[in-house]
Amino acid sequence: RARHAGHCIVGRAAKNVRFIVRDGDTIWLDDGEARDAGLVRSLLQGVVLATLLRQRGYLVLHACCVAKGGRAVGFLGESGWGKSTLAGYLGQNGFDVLSDDIMVIDVQPNVPVAVPGFPQIRLRPDAGRALHDDFDRLPQVHDATRKRRYEEWSGFREEVVPLDALYVLSPISADACRVEPMTPQAALVEVVRHTRVTNLIRKASLRAEHLQQCARLIDRVSVCRLHRVLGLERLDEIRRAIEAHLCTPAEPVRDG
Repeated sequence: RARHAGHCIVGRAAKNVRFIVRDGDTIWLDDGEARDAGLVRSLLQGVVLATLLRQRGYLVLHACCVAKGGRAVGFLGESGWGKSTLAGYLGQNGFDVLSDDIMVIDVQPNVPVAVPGFPQIRLRPDAGRALHDDFDRLPQVHDATRKRRYEEWSGFREEVVPLDALYVLSPISADACRVEPMTPQAALVEVVRHTRVTNLIRKASLRAEHLQQCARLIDRVSVCRLHRVLGLERLDEIRRAIEAHLCTPAEPVRDG
């Protein structure tokens, strides 16, 4: 729940944690005597940080982001669709992981760039144990989840990376892994739908600005549907499909 006036958001989250985010540079948080430090950390790294970055003018998506060869790609999807699992696997197989769960994009006039986030991935037990032998020794995200935090990377990355493509994950298992370009209309719907904290940013002028920002993004970046065969044993097929797509530059799909 939140109330706001322009660039001042006042909200309340789980366990009566209250927060204020003002003008993109100030965060005030009252943890409400919460006994779960992991929960407070997750809120700060999640909804609170996303709100601040939106106030700063960035586009913030519910997505994971990886990079290879100086080009970044993002994976959009609902919780439980395998974004973090895919990013973790790619991070072990030649890609750099830039962010998990929150993908920050600076929609610059020429080439939009991905902004690196916290150097961690949060994994569920089934995927985590498949990717890491010591998964059960990793720190738990917070008391209300079985996810654990995996931090393989040393420190924060400072360099932004040109964004090449966004892949919208399909939740349904396909007969084969393939990348399908989306029309501008469908791409706009998906980018808007997967933008973080749209429920908090309700001012009409900010909503209009957000739609214009999404439209500029899909005009400059390829947005595709990623069909895949579900299963941890099929992750390498996705890696090969992504690498093949990166090796074949394509203009964003446009009308006409």
